[in-house]
Amino acid sequence: MKNLEPYINIREEMELIKEKQQEIALADEKLPYKNTRELWKLQIVWEYLRDKLLLNNEAPSKNEYLN
Repeated sequence: MKNLEPYINIREEMELIKEKQQEIALADEKLPYKNTRELWKLQIVWEYLRDKLLLNNEAPSKNEYLN
């Protein structure tokens, strides 16, 4: 049986990144571009984790939301 621990950790990290992006995006609506750099950094990390997840053959089902 495959060890699912890395898969679970990657998915948890991806979810945390998306939550943080939402917090940053909503933090200061008066200055929408203020935190753009931080959002992009988080997106790069999220995409790296997604690619790692897919390379590990732990691809989500067709109905699962990745982005």
